[in-house]
Amino acid sequence: MQAFAREHGVDPATTYQVLAGRKKGRRGEAHKVAVLLGMKEGIILAEADGQSNDQEIVS
Repeated sequence: MQAFAREHGVDPATTYQVLAGRKKGRRGEAHKVAVLLGMKEGIILAEADGQSNDQEIVS
């Protein structure tokens, strides 16, 4: 799981919490993790720290 988190730029603790059901993935980084893991459908918006304003759509 730590490799997955590093690869996708998310917090490993949040990744474990989403998988364990302690975080529902409704907003913020938990939402991003849930979408990346394929647990839910959603859109991940690009960060505002120098990246473009493109959207990544994950189904």
